[in-house]
Order: sequence, then C-alpha cells, then structure tokens
Amino acid sequence: MAEETVLQILCGSNGAMDYERLLDISYGLTEIFRDNSLDKIIENSELFTVIQHNDRKEVFAQTRVKMCKISGCNEVCNDIHLCKYQLMIGDCNRRGCSFGHQLMSQHNIGVLRANHMIRLSREELCVILLQCDNSLLPPVCASYNKGRGPYGNCPDKETCTRLHMCMSHIRGHCDDTDCSRSHDFHEPHPIGVLRRRGVSSHLMSLIPFIYRNILNLKSHSNPKNTQPDLNNREKTRCESPQTHAEENKICLSFVRGYCKSADECRRIHCKMPYKWQVKVCGAWTDLPNNEHIEREYCDPSNIHSSGNEPICFEEMILGLDKVRRLSTEPSVLWPSFIHTTSWAWYWKDEYNHWILYASIKEMHRLSSVSSHDLEKEYQEYLLKNDSSNQDAVVKFRAGSCFYELSFKDMKQRNEVSGTERPVRRRPVFVSSVNIEIARKSEKHANARLHFSKGVPRFWDQKVIRDSGFERVRLSPSHRDYRRVQDLFNETLSSFTIRQIERVQNRELWEDFMMKKEEMRKANNEKFGERLLFHGTKSSLVDAVCHRNVDFDVSNAAVYGHGIYFSKDAQYSHEITDGCGVRMMFVCRVLLGFYTRGKASFRCPPTKDAKGNLYDSCVNDPRHPSIFVVFDRSQVYPEFLVTYEEKNVFDAVRDVQSSPDARVVSVTTSLAQVSVKETSQENSVTAGSEHTASSSSSEETKSLSLLS
Repeated sequence: MAEETVLQILCGSNGAMDYERLLDISYGLTEIFRDNSLDKIIENSELFTVIQHNDRKEVFAQTRVKMCKISGCNEVCNDIHLCKYQLMIGDCNRRGCSFGHQLMSQHNIGVLRANHMIRLSREELCVILLQCDNSLLPPVCASYNKGRGPYGNCPDKETCTRLHMCMSHIRGHCDDTDCSRSHDFHEPHPIGVLRRRGVSSHLMSLIPFIYRNILNLKSHSNPKNTQPDLNNREKTRCESPQTHAEENKICLSFVRGYCKSADECRRIHCKMPYKWQVKVCGAWTDLPNNEHIEREYCDPSNIHSSGNEPICFEEMILGLDKVRRLSTEPSVLWPSFIHTTSWAWYWKDEYNHWILYASIKEMHRLSSVSSHDLEKEYQEYLLKNDSSNQDAVVKFRAGSCFYELSFKDMKQRNEVSGTERPVRRRPVFVSSVNIEIARKSEKHANARLHFSKGVPRFWDQKVIRDSGFERVRLSPSHRDYRRVQDLFNETLSSFTIRQIERVQNRELWEDFMMKKEEMRKANNEKFGERLLFHGTKSSLVDAVCHRNVDFDVSNAAVYGHGIYFSKDAQYSHEITDGCGVRMMFVCRVLLGFYTRGKASFRCPPTKDAKGNLYDSCVNDPRHPSIFVVFDRSQVYPEFLVTYEEKNVFDAVRDVQSSPDARVVSVTTSLAQVSVKETSQENSVTAGSEHTASSSSSEETKSLSLLS
C-alpha cells in the first residue's frame, strides 16, 4: 500500500519530485510510519530512483512494465495489452486495429496489481509508461544537437522522425539568447513528430517534464538498470555487454573515409583513430586539443597531461569528472587493417627510465616477449574476462633471469629476488598527418593482396573502382555462372536465366570481410557463410549494388525486423517485379549461430549468460529455409540474376537437348508448359487476393518483405 501511495504521488507530479517535498507529504500519510519510513520504502523498491543534484535529491518513478508490442498477444505476458492510441488519446480510430482497447481488462488488471500500479489513473499511467517505455516517445535527435544551421548535422532535416529539440534546454541549463536550436515543443517539427506518435494535446503539457526525467535517468548510473536510453530508444532491448563494447569503439570504416552503414552503425564516427572525452552532467563531451592529449598520453613517463587543468592518466579524471579514451580495434586483433591501434608495453628500470619490452635500450637484457606478444596475451585475457591467476600472469625471461608480469597489478616481478617493477601500457602515437597520408595511400593503391586492402583475385581487375560498383557479366561457361544456375534451377526450373552478373563493390566487400574476421574470432572459427537468394524490386537494384540490401521494418516481418533471405529461389521470386523480365540477388551471408526469430526482434536475442547475441534468426532452427540478419556487414550482394519465364520454344529446346528425348516427351512437355502457365496466372491472381485479405501464411508474409 505504501509503495502504491508514493508511486501515485510521483506520477501525479509529472513523474518526479524533490525528496524534501515528498518527505513533507509523507508525514501526513497513515501508510508511512517509523518502521516503514519513506527512506525504507524507496530503498527497498524497484519503483523509485533517487538522483542527487548538488545540494538536493530528487525521486523518480520507475517501472519495468511496457506496452506489449505483439498484436493480438494471447501468451502469458507481463506487459499491458492496450493500443497506445487508446492509452494516450483515449480513443482509437484505426480501422482493423488488433491491439486491446480495454484498459481494465482481466489481463491488464493482473499486470497493474502485480506492479503496484492498480491505483493509478489513466493520465498517471501515461506519465510512468511514457517515462519508462522506450517505444512510446521519439528520441531526441543527437545529430540535430551537433553542428550549425537550422537542422544541425541531421541528414534527414524536415523528414526526421526524431525530436528536434535542444538537449541542454530539456535538461534546464541552456542560454536561450545564444542557442539557435528549438526550445519549444509546440514548434512545427517537434509537435508534428509527437502527434504522429499519438501524443494528444492534453499530454503536451506533461511532455517537457517527461523528457527531462528521461534524460536525468539516462545520465544517472542506476543500479536497478531500469533507465531508458533516449538517444537509442529503438535499440534498448538489444543492450548487452557485446553491444556496449561496439558502442565504445571507433568505426574503422569511417576513419578510412566513409561508413556505408552510418544509420545502423553502433560505433563512434570520428576522423581520428582516437578520441578523448570528459563526462559532464552525465553526458560524454569531446575534449579540445585531442591530438595534443594523445601525444602526451603515449609517452609512458607522463602520469598527467600539461596545462592548467591536467588529465590524470592513472585515474582517468579531469578534476572530479571522469575521462575516457575511445579508439579503434587493437592491431593485434586486426593485423591486416590500417588505422587500428598499436599498443606498446613498458617497464620501469632502477633509473626511472621506461623501457620498451624486447628492446635493448639502456643496455638491458633482451626479453623473450615483445610488446606485440604481451598485447596478444592481454587481449585474450580481456576476452576471457577471467580473474584467475593463470590468465592474469605472463611468464618470460631476460638473459638468465625469469620474470612474471601480472595484468591485474600491472607489475613485473623477478621470480628469484621478488623485485617488482611497474608496467605501463600506452598506445603508439599517430598524428593527423600520418592518418591523412595513410588514407591517401589506401585510396590510390593499385595492387592490394589482402582482402582488407583490396579485392578478390577472381574479380575483373580492369573494372574495379575505389568507390561505387561495377556489374560484370559472366559467361555461361564460367564456374560461378553454373553454380548460381544450379541453385536457381532447383526451385525455378520453369524460368530461363538471361544473364548473371557479378557485383564488384570494393567498400562493401571490405566491410563484409572485416565482419567475417570479427565473427571468426568471436565464434571460434564459425561464421557460417552461405549463398542465399534475396528478392527485390527492379527499381532498387542499383541501390542494393551501391549501399547493400535494406531492412524490413513492416509489421509482417514475422521473424524480426532485419534483412530476409531464402535458400530457395522460388520464395524470393514472389516479391520481384517486372513485365516478363525479373531480377534477383544471390548474396553471401554470414549466419554464424542462429535461433528461431520472432516478430518483435530488432536484433538477435542473447545466447548465453554473458549477454552475447546470436548472429542471425531463422524460421526453423532444424531445417531453416528463411534467414534473417540484423547487420548489413554480414551480407555481400555478390550476384545479380536476370531471368524470365520459359516460352514454348525454350521448353522444346530443353527437351530436345536431353539424350533420351522422344517425340512423345516433346508433346508432354508442351502440354505441361501450357498447363503450368495457366496455373501460374491463376495462382498469381489468387495470391494477390489472399494477401489483400491478410490471411496468407506466416512464411509468405515474411518472404514478401525480402527487400
């Protein structure tokens, strides 16, 4: 009862309240007394989060309950079964809406009661759900809050579906006179985005408070782990240790010049392979003099940077604020790629000189391990995430002496004398000039042997571009032509292939091979590469060749909102278009470890207790025929097949080409072709009506969305 009362007070006060004011109100409540004080109620419940703001505390309402996203869900579910328009507007005028429209249904009453929300009014329920459900409100556009101009750096401008609002203003500390960004939720773009999400005029007065609460909860390190992520709300359900590791790395493709998957890329986009940031008011902000800080950090003798406000490199703090260094992948893990980060290991001798391992500087004996060896061991130690002594210690020798280096203590110890020396790990400095030279060298290189720096040898070397794509027509006698033809004819033998082209796109190929190497290491050599069919509209063929295949985000994506493929050409054929002549891609796809998909998936589910994700989803794990991936870099659109339906003369030629052909066989074949053409025309008409009536099978729905 006490939890319900406090929750109702907070939701009635726009989702949050100063602790002192809440304490004053609690003195008059019969449910709160000495043995059941306000502090105990807040501390022992997951419904509340307390955030310290300098000299005051603020209490926020929280819940794990969400609006169920599954239309017509009949399963045992811990979320509310209700149409979001029914909740926020009070009425749903959408024809054919299959979500629930009764707030106090038997299911919803059980969910509300179990989560201490049964006493909340509809408006109070709106407040806590808008504050905690990641899918109800649009996120604030981070690109709009960067750069200058009326749209900042937002590439979508007026068509952007995120909220164009000043983030500092929402937090309550923006100087209106100097800021050119929007400070009014009622301006055309913000109110338009909110209205399309179903926010009613009545709720608009609550929106500024709710967004402020969301940002406060996001920037707060909440041990209950219930805060929503405002700038990445659509991916909150996918968060895992693996996802966060991606988000804290700099994108190698962007450093090289351009990232093809900019909209979906989880990595940091930065022109340099390193970035220094300080955490201010819960948000990471870029530090000025990035290259100067990096140069000083790379010197192992420096424990802090220069200047009036130095960074402490040992504790990674600037004053009282946390500091972090973002970088690209270590070079020992990606040895064939440029712009990776090389790490050097040093130990401190008796003269306070820092000595690089395996060097003969200062006349020290040459050690049996180098910086490269230690970094490889260190990366394996981090990957295992194991604190055992066996993984945390590396043994080596220098001359006749034997040593052990502890990764946990970062110390080197002589096994005989017990003498200990401090050890430091620092990156090898790379300047902006070095980066630009490497970028130009990569761009103008003519012959590149490794996949990360070039292309396969079986490509037509005469028509390889540094950017963009070329389609190279294969001869019918070519090995790859026959291989694709055999796969195609397994289920579409009633069609004739007019031509098969190989798509040559250097940038897509490099992204694909980088992902393949990443999956190989993460999955213990298992990356599951297969050739699969992907149907698309003829108008999108050039876009696929240039930017790769696209995601399926419609409600009929029954195995997840990803990129769909099939092992049978017949399935992908269903959604191709064209008058007689059609087109279909045959793609290389990295499947890795897969599991059965669900309509609610926007990324693969977790596969183990560590939070690692599956690599893809399928319709049937035992006998998969439909495959869904959620990362474009797992796909390379290798072949484009142009085909058309066989005519009578093609059928005669096929029969006559058989060594056992007979006149009777020709007559039979012609009859079969005629019947097949008639049945296909009927089936196309019937199929269109079946789809329009929304009663097609689950797999047919998913396959109609392969592009």
